[in-house]
Amino acid sequence: MKRIAMLLWACCGALVGCATSSKTNAPTAERATSHGGVASVTVFYDALAPYGEWVFLGEYGRVWRPSIAVVGAGFRPYGPGGYWVHTAYGWSFETEWSWGWAPFHYGRWYLDPGYGWVWIPDTIWAPAWVTWRYGGGYVGWAPLPPASARLAVETYHPYWCFVATEHFVLPDHYHHAVPVQNYHAAFSATAPVAQQGTYGGSNWNSGPPPGQVSQEIGRPIHTAEVAPPPGGVPQPHQLLGHGAPANRVQPSPPTAAETAAPADHSGSEKSPSAAEKSAAAQREQPRRDKEPKVPAPPKSGKRKKR
Repeated sequence: MKRIAMLLWACCGALVGCATSSKTNAPTAERATSHGGVASVTVFYDALAPYGEWVFLGEYGRVWRPSIAVVGAGFRPYGPGGYWVHTAYGWSFETEWSWGWAPFHYGRWYLDPGYGWVWIPDTIWAPAWVTWRYGGGYVGWAPLPPASARLAVETYHPYWCFVATEHFVLPDHYHHAVPVQNYHAAFSATAPVAQQGTYGGSNWNSGPPPGQVSQEIGRPIHTAEVAPPPGGVPQPHQLLGHGAPANRVQPSPPTAAETAAPADHSGSEKSPSAAEKSAAAQREQPRRDKEPKVPAPPKSGKRKKR
């Protein structure tokens, strides 16, 4: 009996050891390999929390939804709040939002019927995670959804943004976006771009050839020098030599007030329009004052002479 008991005890110990080992080696959902290093998406949680909310969305888990108070109504990824700059790694979306280094250079975007645009975090950097179309006088791009979305972006128009090639390199390119009703014409005039960019073993679509864009718009395309972040911890990249048009973008980059209170930042976005209205009113007011005074001197002069 002693021998049987000892054998049973040994078997139980082995089973417990196997269970413990299995639990320790199980991969977690928040760990991924990036450029040879181990990175975690948890770095994004605190960085993006002031500018939106983290929600759970089915198979995607924890995703981030930007606040309308920060990005404005009608937001779409890689549209407002930024501009395109050509780099050695392809076209990079340089954003005016201090938090934009994360959702426009890491992860994927998904248009959910309930939440709207949400961002699924990942730890692999790229100048922009988009797919491109080019030709026929247009440039178009669409944010890449997660692979598990099983979404045919090439035919799903809410993802696409098209602009005339002459407007593509402007700081306010989004103001020239083709209306939705004209998507079909722009989509039919363009073709998929096959050029690939690469860094640290990752690949992406680098966008339309700068030489062709330059020839079409009639002026040279400046290639900025970008320093991709090192592997291991997701962080902002550095744009070292951006000349035109990146250094002429208005409005100016966000200030410290944006980090302290996003609601105040949204108010400041609305202030230019109010200022413009005020300036317009001031310009019109002198005209109203001058009009009744013009005929007065001639009339009084004629009466005195007669």
